[in-house]
Amino acid sequence: MLESIASRSAQWYYYSTLANSGVGNKIISLSHAKTAVQIFVLQKYSVVANNYRINEE
Repeated sequence: MLESIASRSAQWYYYSTLANSGVGNKIISLSHAKTAVQIFVLQKYSVVANNYRINEE
């Protein structure tokens, strides 16, 4: 099911982590968990940085 989703968001990597963990693919699961966190943090940082710039003007 995940293969049919073209956009790989943090949520996609999170679900892939769960799916791969469930079938014993620990290396892929860990890799996708790290990617999910990186994407999530970058998205949140981007929002905060944009808000800061807007408030600074």
